Amino acid sequence: MKNKNAFLLAEETVKIIIAVIAISFLAYFLISLYLTNKTEKDLKFAEASLEHLIEEINAEVPEVEIYNPEEWDLVSWPYGKILPVSCKNMGWENCLCICNALNIGDYAISLIPSISVYQKTSDKCDKSGFCLEVQDEFIVRGENGKQRPINIKSPLKLNIDYETKIISKA
Repeated sequence: MKNKNAFLLAEETVKIIIAVIAISFLAYFLISLYLTNKTEKDLKFAEASLEHLIEEINAEVPEVEIYNPEEWDLVSWPYGKILPVSCKNMGWENCLCICNALNIGDYAISLIPSISVYQKTSDKCDKSGFCLEVQDEFIVRGENGKQRPINIKSPLKLNIDYETKIISKA
């Protein structure tokens, strides 16, 4: 009798383990599908927002609002000699990009002396971002007054100074 109960317990345990593995794979698949769809949607938002910003710059509008994609960064290039590959390949000397924001792991990697935050940002712009050429070298300045990415939080109001070619938060 003991052997029969032990056999049934082992059989049920195997069924439970297989069910947990199957549910885990299903959850992974659904999360991957959701994140892929979200990234594609954010790239479309980035493209539309950047096209809107460039149109407003060409029309010399002093204040522009950007709404999407939230928690992404608006960045100006070049930064020193750093320029995203996507801009270099197009032959652009100056470009604006909306890129997926750096995460904590990216900042940790940038503590390595040979890798700067801007190099990591450039890599992010190439992998998950959208860039467009600007005729003049506009510089995106963060809150500290230096050339820094500006995080998009809806709505993001930008001031554009056409004399100094500076884009800053309103």
